[in-house]
Amino acid sequence: LEICFDGQPLIYEVADKTVMIKRKEVKGLRDHVKDFVNLLDVSGRVTDDQGIAISGATVKVKNGNQVAITDEKGNFILKGIDNDAVLIITVIGYRTLEISANGNLSNIRLEIATSKLDEVQVIAYGTTTQRFSTSHVGSISAKEIGQQPVSNPLLALQGRTPGLFIKQGSGATASPVTMTVQGLNSIGNGNEPFYVIDGVPFQPEFTGYTLMGGAISGGGGSSFNMVNPADIESISILRDADATAIYGSRAANGAILITTKRGKAGKTNVDVNLQNGWGKVTRTLNLLNTQQYLEIRKEAYKNAGQTIPISTSTPTTSNYDLTVWDQNKYTDWQKELVGGTAHYADINASVSGGNENTQFLAGYNYHRETTVYPGDLSDNKGNVHFNLSHASNDTKFKYLLSGTYLEQKNTLNATDLMGRAILMAPNFPDLYNPDGSLNWGYIPGTTIATFQNPLQYTLQQYQGNNSNFVASNT
Repeated sequence: LEICFDGQPLIYEVADKTVMIKRKEVKGLRDHVKDFVNLLDVSGRVTDDQGIAISGATVKVKNGNQVAITDEKGNFILKGIDNDAVLIITVIGYRTLEISANGNLSNIRLEIATSKLDEVQVIAYGTTTQRFSTSHVGSISAKEIGQQPVSNPLLALQGRTPGLFIKQGSGATASPVTMTVQGLNSIGNGNEPFYVIDGVPFQPEFTGYTLMGGAISGGGGSSFNMVNPADIESISILRDADATAIYGSRAANGAILITTKRGKAGKTNVDVNLQNGWGKVTRTLNLLNTQQYLEIRKEAYKNAGQTIPISTSTPTTSNYDLTVWDQNKYTDWQKELVGGTAHYADINASVSGGNENTQFLAGYNYHRETTVYPGDLSDNKGNVHFNLSHASNDTKFKYLLSGTYLEQKNTLNATDLMGRAILMAPNFPDLYNPDGSLNWGYIPGTTIATFQNPLQYTLQQYQGNNSNFVASNT
């Protein structure tokens, strides 16, 4: 139909499968005069956000054919366009802008189009962007860190940059985190990278096992639990010669540079962020029920050529499940010991601002994280972070003062109860006596216990009250 009616004094419309044909409206002399009066000759100048002229920018009428290119001074002219026309201005490296033709065109400012390549990267000797970086550097921004509900900032790096391998010692909130950059480099001299926070070297783990050794499963604890992830602006990972050229042999396994947040010039900003969530163990092992378990136990005695113990047999440490414990009882110990709901709560509040010479930032964080174990076990942390920077008008004098203070109270189990849950027989006795005390499954008429109650570890709690202060000034 488009081809049939092209150049004809007729037009058509389609409505409900019906084609309606009518004559085109013929414009009179008045209409042609009106259209001529409404035509505009427009001119303007295109600059960047600093007022520098942009040459080679394309200025096009939206849904029209008129096009102009800006000259070396950023000027352009378009003739004979409609009064209500919209101009589209495009140029590589800047955001596309649409502006009305009858608006103020004397100084059209274009914003730089930022992308992943323009993100700032902190390197050992300054800052750069991915666009101009010639080094093998990976970086993680504050936005990516803030989207992850973790209490240790190193865990926020997991799966975010190639060649970085992260392993947590256990599910305990204070357990150590082992990190390697591009694999293992040494058999006996360590493989941990070199950590730097705002220019200050930082020890990733507590020295030795004197502070938390034996108190939690998984090792002596991670000192990065004393660093609030919300205070971090960016994390950069240096590899190979980029690390050793600045830090020497200390960074033979790579370097992790952490930059904390700073105030920015402009209006005073108040930021409040609240995270709240719950967690459960989503994957458990499919274990035997009581009947299946006892059948295998009896079969083991048959295969060994021994008599199968019964309730009248003499109880020994190897046959309590067949002689003393109830053979009709079944308990899912994974559900009982690690089937609880962990609660995660985190709140951050900060105030920042300043002018071109002096900027400041002050923030506070409270973090509480519980476990899936029975009882009221939790990790509680309070953190204060501040930053003050100043530069003279000629920028020849610069001063930076930053600090972080954190207090932590952590009550944890000395043993991971998941390991106990999968080793306990399904007809294991109840963990509590009717009076609420712990049950030890005494053989009737004796004081001989038939099992070690795993809930004893919830009473053997580690309680740490720690404080940490990290400060730097330039």
